[in-house]
Amino acid sequence: MSGFDSIKEYESLLDIEECIRFYPPDIEEINDADDIFDIKRKIALYIHIPFCKSPCGFCPFNQYNYDENMYDDYFNALEKEIQLIKEKIDFSRILINSVWVGGGTPLDLNMQQLTKFLTIVCDSFEISNILEFTIEGKPVEGMITNEKIELLCKYGVTRISLGVQSTNPKYLKLLGRNYTFEQVCDTIRRITAYGLNLNLDMIYNIPGESMKEVIYDVKRIAALKAEHISWFHYISHTGTPLTRKFNNERVNLKRNKEEFYKMYKMVHDIMSENGYNQYTPYYYTNGRQCQYHIDRWKMPQIDVLGLGAGAFSTFDGWIYTNAHTLDLYIDILSKGQLPIKVGKKISKEDENARYIVLGCKFFNISISEYKKITGIDIEKQYADEIKMLQELGLIEISSDFIKCTEKGQAFNNAVATGFSNKKYYKIGQPQPLLIRGEGL
Repeated sequence: MSGFDSIKEYESLLDIEECIRFYPPDIEEINDADDIFDIKRKIALYIHIPFCKSPCGFCPFNQYNYDENMYDDYFNALEKEIQLIKEKIDFSRILINSVWVGGGTPLDLNMQQLTKFLTIVCDSFEISNILEFTIEGKPVEGMITNEKIELLCKYGVTRISLGVQSTNPKYLKLLGRNYTFEQVCDTIRRITAYGLNLNLDMIYNIPGESMKEVIYDVKRIAALKAEHISWFHYISHTGTPLTRKFNNERVNLKRNKEEFYKMYKMVHDIMSENGYNQYTPYYYTNGRQCQYHIDRWKMPQIDVLGLGAGAFSTFDGWIYTNAHTLDLYIDILSKGQLPIKVGKKISKEDENARYIVLGCKFFNISISEYKKITGIDIEKQYADEIKMLQELGLIEISSDFIKCTEKGQAFNNAVATGFSNKKYYKIGQPQPLLIRGEGL
């Protein structure tokens, strides 16, 4: 009898004899009939190329040393995976919104390999109308040639994400990078000359790095005026060469929150002074936001279909990942089976929480939009969590929005965790190196 103050009030309805034929009954005006009959749903596509000629010492992703002999087998397996996926999914009812090709280092591919890969993608999927097509590379000498850039443009790639990490020779060497700042500038000039959009990946708060060194790095990078710049604070990942080096040298990897917060605000202030808008804890733009990040994180997130060894997907109510080890990935596909090894069905409770947990990366959650999507009053459902996060100074409620404060933007994972199911509080994110270490 939820919703009724008394049995008497409920009994008063028993005299009404109208047949209940439709539910829910609170229909409202529809402004665009196409909303009903739009049969295509949007997804983002992620494709993993795990090979890398010069692996970064800090990289926790699923990568393997460049092996010329493995490429044909890998691409044959990737083609087979796409074929099997297309047998299960009707792509005539799907609109691919964005594509991200990650690794590894996809632009380590030579011209012949890159041509084959791009041909597979363009022949397999309708991408002529996508909003963004990103591929990852590094400013290593000889990697991103004019010939390669022309090839990318020919196949519809619109954006290169360039792993720069630092402009300081000391930290480039520590991170395992083998290029100079001058090479970075030259690579950027050539990419932008062809009209491609550009993201620069940077790392700060590296153990031993001073505030003065970070300031110099941020000013130097901001002056390049790339459309999009990502600033990630260094995180130590188990199993990476750099973490092993720090552990062997007994470097204290526990980060000081106050020092991090000062450094975070300093990065934000300098980027803002140079005309950049921060739209997540990591991403700054003086133009367009990254569509792929919008697709996978901003509420309401759309499905991401991952292809390739170690690729993660959130698709049709499931979260899952492919086999990470190359031999296993290739072997499973050679038997005509999909290489999905680890995952779970997403419960309704987790789905509703996920809108906020990922959505808060964009610093605010619309209360009315959340209710429209889920039917849930977020202020009632999460009353205790909201109160706690407000007391910690991490969020505030302003009009229709739950907004991250400056502190909540810096410690955004604390906001996300606050809205997470409590059973996940002490469960870390899935780590590719650990999954691979289990032979999966």
